[in-house]
Amino acid sequence: MQQVKEGDVVKVHYTGKLTSGEQFDSSVGREPLEFTVGAIQTIKDYEAGKRGITIGEKKTMNEPT
Repeated sequence: MQQVKEGDVVKVHYTGKLTSGEQFDSSVGREPLEFTVGAIQTIKDYEAGKRGITIGEKKTMNEPT
């Protein structure tokens, strides 16, 4: 399977939730977020969390501490 790497243009759907579980944003029902990995077009840790995932993979990310 192809994995995401530096320079790839990716499209991702996301759901942002607070630690309470309350949803504050989502791309569901809209166009996915598109960015180039490594170009720092999004929050750095969010972008870094996409490296190495495969097409169609779902991933849960927590806020860095």
